[in-house]
Amino acid sequence: MMFILKFLLIFIILLILFGGISIYGLAAAVKRMFRQAREAAQDYVGPKKDENVSDRRSPDEKRKKIIPKDEGEYVEFEEEN
Repeated sequence: MMFILKFLLIFIILLILFGGISIYGLAAAVKRMFRQAREAAQDYVGPKKDENVSDRRSPDEKRKKIIPKDEGEYVEFEEEN
């Protein structure tokens, strides 16, 4: 009987130990992920404030499609049920 209790105690201690290590590893990975995201956000420059983009096309040209109708190809397909 004493042997079984010792075995269960050791098993529970090992289970708690491995569970703690797993939780610590998961927490460290999440922390590392947030740090990398924060560093990437700090490196992002974004559009410059003094940079203006102007569209110099006429109103008729602005309404036209950018890709001409004769460019590209039509692909026929059949839906499967």
